Amino acid sequence: HAAHERILYNRLLERLRSGRGSSQPLLIPQAVDLEPASIAAAADHRAELANLGLEYEEFGPRSLRITAVPVELPSGRATAAIQETLGALAENRGDGAIEKAAAALACHSAVRFGDVLDVAEQRRLLADLETAEESITCPHGRPTRLLVEWQELTRHFRRNY
Repeated sequence: HAAHERILYNRLLERLRSGRGSSQPLLIPQAVDLEPASIAAAADHRAELANLGLEYEEFGPRSLRITAVPVELPSGRATAAIQETLGALAENRGDGAIEKAAAALACHSAVRFGDVLDVAEQRRLLADLETAEESITCPHGRPTRLLVEWQELTRHFRRNY
């Protein structure tokens, strides 16, 4: 999860820098209930959110209608991802707010424990991690790699070398 989160976070930051978002339009826009502070934060950062792939319309005093989401966001995770992303914007006004929002979005978009990756997806993830900037941790500071001593590894497989 942490490795994929780092890769997605870096990708989102690049979209912010380039001004070119990558979104998936929703066939049926999704209404999301939010705190007023989150709605205000969304309005203040509309262009940056579009660069992250998140597009919306106003939908009443406490809701937004989501019309597009980032291409990496799995279906079924949009509501929680949007609530946390906009909550991060509302809590972190000023410098670094959009980066905190991007971190929340990357976290919700990353593979999770129990998700199945085929061999090609596993290889792509490792290759992307090797070329990623600041790849030692995810945006929240969790490690993306673990060093396992040879003795510990052989013990797990009950080998004496």
